Amino acid sequence: MAQSKKLREKAPKVEDLASLRGKIEEARQVATALLKEITAYGGGAAERMAITNEVDETAPVLERAVEVIGDRESAYRWLGTPVRAIGYATPMSLLATAQGRSDVLAVLDRLEHGDL
Repeated sequence: MAQSKKLREKAPKVEDLASLRGKIEEARQVATALLKEITAYGGGAAERMAITNEVDETAPVLERAVEVIGDRESAYRWLGTPVRAIGYATPMSLLATAQGRSDVLAVLDRLEHGDL
């Protein structure tokens, strides 16, 4: 019963999710602008695809952090804080690789279930 109450308290508010979606959309707009610059300076399809993929692959991790931690501000603060479970790296520093994203998601799962 207490676990259920705790989970409800941690549940993201609609406003927080809307704000996070706004941040994700802002990131996509930045990525689009970067793609245009790369194209203007002779960048090829591979560079454009890499930027698009990075934005698309990072967004679910950010959403999950907000979901587990409870609000966007706290989640972003956590992402920039060294975490013992990942060798005192900051979660944000690991988001550039698939393995890093997987490690961050695993820590978030452990946090959600009270294992950390």
